[in-house]
Amino acid sequence: LPETGHADIVLNAGNYHAQGYGGTHPDNFTERALDEAARALADLAKLAETHGAILLIEPFIQNVVNTPERFLALKEKVGSEALMCNLDLCNFYSFDAMMHPTETARHVCETLAGHYAMAHVKDLAMAPGVHLHIDEAPLGAGVTDWPTALRYFARDLPADGWVILEHAKTPEDARLGLRNLRAAAAEAGVELA
Repeated sequence: LPETGHADIVLNAGNYHAQGYGGTHPDNFTERALDEAARALADLAKLAETHGAILLIEPFIQNVVNTPERFLALKEKVGSEALMCNLDLCNFYSFDAMMHPTETARHVCETLAGHYAMAHVKDLAMAPGVHLHIDEAPLGAGVTDWPTALRYFARDLPADGWVILEHAKTPEDARLGLRNLRAAAAEAGVELA
């Protein structure tokens, strides 16, 4: 890792579904799943410590690590400061969270303060329909309270932490997302480097 110049490795949040990240499985939500994830990560975390690397788990609502609390439980089971979170607010969004994005940002960021070293930013929006229709949207076109989130990121991300705009489907979506991110940062009184 020293040869790469980058010490952060982002990992999936664990999943019994064969698809990996995108699918889900009922066993993902069990204590046994957290125990298995901790056993799988223990040696990797020791290796990361040896090389000065950080293993970043990216929680996702459908995976084993699907809440801030489950991440903290996993970190405690692994027992390594080399295990950190890659914070992606949208990955925590349930229907209730979509209805209360400011409270969700506060809860997630406060619970994980000191435990995340990178953040991914994108957005989710509700679409009309008979049942739940939630999909990605350009950053700023969804429900996320970015000024609130960015205040927490500015306070809690390490000085060498990254905020990465992701999942822009077109170049225009990327430009719009970046403009909206800069506007949210200005509203939050946060400087983006």
